[in-house]
Amino acid sequence: MLQLVAYDRMPRTTIRLTRRNIFLRDGYTCQYCARRGTPRDLNLDHVMPRSRGGPMTWENVVCSCRVCNLKKGGRTPPEANMRLLRRPVRPRWSPVLALAFSPGRPAEWEPFLASLPGARELQTLWEQGVGTVHDVMAESA
Repeated sequence: MLQLVAYDRMPRTTIRLTRRNIFLRDGYTCQYCARRGTPRDLNLDHVMPRSRGGPMTWENVVCSCRVCNLKKGGRTPPEANMRLLRRPVRPRWSPVLALAFSPGRPAEWEPFLASLPGARELQTLWEQGVGTVHDVMAESA
């Protein structure tokens, strides 16, 4: 008989900073004016402009519409007299988990999915109408 005295969990995979994942995190919504759009209508905006040393990180990049992106230009939101709807943060979910929470998933998955880290955040995204798995997958192609 063996007794497990310590369990070292598998390391969490890091969520890649991609255009698609930022759009998913922000619900395909401009983080300045709340306008929803398609990937063609939206841009990525650096809260602290790259020209001023702003990094390409989850905490510095948000989804924005073209109008707001042009209005903000190379300034910070306060300098442009604009406010962010939400502070950008690194998401806790993974793209695979996003697919698991898409509409049309098997009902048998519900008990398992509810216990996963980031599950509540992803469920909220889908309920807000982010799209379907096919929309997400087509956008990444």
